[in-house]
Amino acid sequence: SSCHHLRVAGSAAAHKAHRPARAGESGAMAAFIRIIRNMGIDVGNNVITYNPEDYAKCGAELFLIAMGSSWVLTYFFNYTFIESNALKDRVGYNNLCVGWDSAPARYVAAPIFAAIIAVECRFMQLDYWRAQLDKNATPFQKKVVMFANFSYALSFIGAIGIFAIYAQEWPMGHTFSFVQLVVF
Repeated sequence: SSCHHLRVAGSAAAHKAHRPARAGESGAMAAFIRIIRNMGIDVGNNVITYNPEDYAKCGAELFLIAMGSSWVLTYFFNYTFIESNALKDRVGYNNLCVGWDSAPARYVAAPIFAAIIAVECRFMQLDYWRAQLDKNATPFQKKVVMFANFSYALSFIGAIGIFAIYAQEWPMGHTFSFVQLVVF
């Protein structure tokens, strides 16, 4: 049969199917590796099992990669930007985002951030499905989860303004793109 059943880890139906991290999955990119390994279907049972938290963790892993690579690129190819930039002029110091606010770092970090948005939105979708599958959740609780996940997804999508709006050209728009992500 081509019919497959969905399990979302954390729901009662999939609680037994969730497994701990395997050896070698505790380091960097562990969640990404788990997502790739678990993309297959349990053919014998026609079951697809997802663990939403793997997607959220993968987003954090990608964030660290984007931030680290951006600072390395900025340090080696645009050090003067670290010494003098609009953020440092306003607040007196560089925050983490300065590393990806200039070329060539932003050209590397922006596509990684697009991947972050994708995996975080997938996390929110799976979390919503998990709430819908939870037989103990009330209709009101399910609506709250839907609203919270939808708002958070929109916030992540809006955060791409960090790369689309240059801090030197429109500091308020650039800052808002980040602040709204923190608030929501």
